[in-house]
Amino acid sequence: MSTAAVQFNANFRDMNQTKKRYRAFKGSAGSGKSVNVAQDFIIKLSDPKYKGANLKVNHKI
Repeated sequence: MSTAAVQFNANFRDMNQTKKRYRAFKGSAGSGKSVNVAQDFIIKLSDPKYKGANLKVNHKI
């Protein structure tokens, strides 16, 4: 899957492009935070560069 096939929320562009180790999203319910993070990680972990990488997501409800 290429990034061209995925519609990302433009409001989270800076967060998706950051190279920092941790990212904290803040926003109202329904803003698309969880969908954006899931799409971003699926694309990144599908890249052969990240072969063998692990991912842990903490989601406070």
